[in-house]
Amino acid sequence: MKIGHLIWNMRIGGTETMLVDILNRQVLTDDVILFVINKGNDQKLTDALDPKVKVVYLNRKEGSKNPLEIIKINLALKKANLDILHMHVSNLPKILLFEVAKVNLVTLHSLGMRFSDKSEQKLDALIAISQSTKEDQKNVSTLPVELSMNGIDTSLVKPLQKARDHKERFDIIQVGRLVPQIKGQDILIKAIAKLKDSVNTTVHATFIGDGAHKAELQKLAEDLGVSEQVHFLGSKDRQYIYSHLADYDLMCHPALNEGFGLTVAEGMAANLPVLVSDQGGPYEVVCKGRLGLGFKSGDDADCAAKIKHIIENYRDAFELAHDAREYAQRNYSIDRQVKEYREIYRKYLLSKQTQSNKEKH
Repeated sequence: MKIGHLIWNMRIGGTETMLVDILNRQVLTDDVILFVINKGNDQKLTDALDPKVKVVYLNRKEGSKNPLEIIKINLALKKANLDILHMHVSNLPKILLFEVAKVNLVTLHSLGMRFSDKSEQKLDALIAISQSTKEDQKNVSTLPVELSMNGIDTSLVKPLQKARDHKERFDIIQVGRLVPQIKGQDILIKAIAKLKDSVNTTVHATFIGDGAHKAELQKLAEDLGVSEQVHFLGSKDRQYIYSHLADYDLMCHPALNEGFGLTVAEGMAANLPVLVSDQGGPYEVVCKGRLGLGFKSGDDADCAAKIKHIIENYRDAFELAHDAREYAQRNYSIDRQVKEYREIYRKYLLSKQTQSNKEKH
């Protein structure tokens, strides 16, 4: 098969990093091309690609409304003579002007994604990254929705080997873009403030990721008197994250709107106890509380209460983390995801070929 992947940018993020892993495995069996639409990409990501993956930079200025740029994108896709065009951002179908591949698919990375009738006509199917994102399309889309959970290379994640003594300090890690209305970093900061006098240890939260709301979150921590307990490390590459997750005691992902929560799976692979909000993909990743705790979505008081419970019962939480790690290794592997993608590609390619043969006869 000739597979094209289309994305606006290749900048460090969960989707983009995972895409590198996917391409590096797909190229072992298929002809793979990555189309990057906009300028301004992270060279570290594309340097990590297998040399056999062809990368086409279309060099569009981000935000450009020049119609000639859209025509250029479509002509490049058409020239590639693709069997499959796999889009990784939900608003990409709208830029397709004519048929550029035999099968067009788009992955739903978030909840609340909606497609116009015009965009749906250009697509053959949607790929949901969780049951939550699949259910979210129920009754709003006429397209078939396939399920393929996100995957990571669990073998690269350094695990926490031994539960630490928390008499002096308890460290929480959260990884993600600093967008509190989606990722909920403000909820965790407020929870840290509520814990100041209710636990016999100093609770620290470290945030890995960048975003326009960093100053806002720093001010919140300062206003609540916990600025010395809240740390912002900025954006870090996967190698850093995977080797340092084991420096922490708890992965907390307080997201308000998340289709999957790749960092939750990474925390599980690192043998960390995990705390997530009880809505959407992250709660599904921890099997709705069976492999990690959930707190009421958006409720910083309940988040604080659950953190306190974990601190006071850490041995039990750490034992549960062992089961969660084994589950992540079995169910959230990148190899499983790539295999499922290929099965989906073949299914819709065969369907198109069958339909074409019928029309000929």
